[in-house]
Amino acid sequence: MRIESTAPGINGHLHQARLNLTSTSARKTLAKALDEIETMPGVEWGKIVEELCVTVLHLHRLGEPPTRLDAVQTRVALKYQVEPLILANQPNLWFGDGGSTKSLLAAYVGLLVQEGRSQNGLVTEPGKVLYLDWEDSVYELKDRVTALRRGLGLETNTDALMYRRCAHGLATDLETIQHIVMDNHITMVIVDSAAYACGGDPLKAEFPISYFNALRALDVTSLTIAHQPKELRDNKMPFGSVFWFNGPRNIYQLRKTEEMDTDVVQTGFFHVKTNVGKKRSPVGYEITFDNTAENNLHSVSVHRTDIKKVPDLAKGLPLKQQIIGVLSGGSMEVEEIASAIAANKDSVQTVLYRHKNDFAKQPNGAWGLPFDEALPF
Repeated sequence: MRIESTAPGINGHLHQARLNLTSTSARKTLAKALDEIETMPGVEWGKIVEELCVTVLHLHRLGEPPTRLDAVQTRVALKYQVEPLILANQPNLWFGDGGSTKSLLAAYVGLLVQEGRSQNGLVTEPGKVLYLDWEDSVYELKDRVTALRRGLGLETNTDALMYRRCAHGLATDLETIQHIVMDNHITMVIVDSAAYACGGDPLKAEFPISYFNALRALDVTSLTIAHQPKELRDNKMPFGSVFWFNGPRNIYQLRKTEEMDTDVVQTGFFHVKTNVGKKRSPVGYEITFDNTAENNLHSVSVHRTDIKKVPDLAKGLPLKQQIIGVLSGGSMEVEEIASAIAANKDSVQTVLYRHKNDFAKQPNGAWGLPFDEALPF
């Protein structure tokens, strides 16, 4: 607690200390320390501290007031901050292995929200964004956002997206961050990244639980970026305790193509969990980097791409969608299809026969796609 005075002639700050509100000895010690301040004679600090502790404890124990459900307006439709990737006023989480463009794409959607722009099938609800960073620096984010603004054709010197460098766990730093959120009318917070922001061992339940409780206290849309070791990619789980999966209301796994030394990468978004509505089909984005002669990042462009036609990303699709992708190049035998997507032959054959409206068997025994129907996905 921090005690200040607005009395004339007094230099504001009086005392700062940690106080156990339920301890009689702690209250007496604090009151005695305040009694010894010569600039505040005649003040009955014992009574003030007692009243303070009782009032704060009472309000804390009251918590949120109850709400009658008949007083709540029925929600007309699902509410997104960025449809379909980020639910509004809910904790969202993106996870993937290192270098999967998570931070870049988080900055991209944050910029779309800040600018109130919809692009690449992403429909945004405009708002003010705060980027909480435990990994990089303000200069790194500035470079990324400036490059993204150039890719969007926006001015590069008018960015209102806010940044804060963080070194303590979110729960520990909550009071300060709450003030930033309220003072700046923030509607969306991006946390980069979970393992550092949780304030302890991410494998232990207490730290993600404390982390998501802190996000709930902020009462805004949140996007948490989390890591996943490559060897655990097929588990479709972020690194750490199961509460990293249980806590968010909406989770996407990000996978990036593996090409090296290229200015173009593709990233797929695979919906692995939602507590509201149904899971969405995977979507893909192609990211083009334009560097200067000095190899500095100049601009970044983001465009939608057909995930079925990107072999590295198509592996994460349901088997039916993988088959559609490989047959888009022409008809093939069952064995060829299975070999192309590294799948079991019997499983491929089962899918082909189960979805006869989506696949057509040729007179020569090969399988292809129907020519007169719009393909799903």
